Amino acid sequence: MGAATRIAVKDLKLRIRDRSAIIIGIIAPLALAFIFDLVFGGAFTQQLELEFGLVDLDRTEISQGLGGVLEEVEAQGVLGVETYDSADIAEQAVSDGDIEAFILIEEGFGEGVVTNS
Repeated sequence: MGAATRIAVKDLKLRIRDRSAIIIGIIAPLALAFIFDLVFGGAFTQQLELEFGLVDLDRTEISQGLGGVLEEVEAQGVLGVETYDSADIAEQAVSDGDIEAFILIEEGFGEGVVTNS
């Protein structure tokens, strides 16, 4: 047996004799697991449910494409998308708590993308 092995065996015997090995090896990990469960609880098991609004005042092919992307994300279950006719209605929905936020595509957005202005 090497010197390191003899020292490890001696320390292990001491830990078992004074029962600190049981505390460090079993009780402490279980206590920490219980504390982490209390602190983080269901933070990783609950599905995040986000509801967004979309106000498309531009109604061009480009803005409809952006709306199509949001609909694809909605189909994957990541978030919900509700379409509104005006920003005022969408703001009221945010105030009522129906949606968390909304995306406003202003008139001229598609032309600005094409002309880079």
